[in-house]
Amino acid sequence: MIILSKEQVIKLHASLIKAAGGSEGIRDEGMLDGNKRLGTHVMLVFLALNG
Repeated sequence: MIILSKEQVIKLHASLIKAAGGSEGIRDEGMLDGNKRLGTHVMLVFLALNG
């Protein structure tokens, strides 16, 4: 099973923010903006990597 590292997720977040807009950054509960969008994207990447 291939998993994404924290650094990879942060890079995905940065690219999503650039493409769709929002605030880049992290707070205690999650990202400043785009948490649902990032969660969906990470899930799709995970599924694609793991078949």
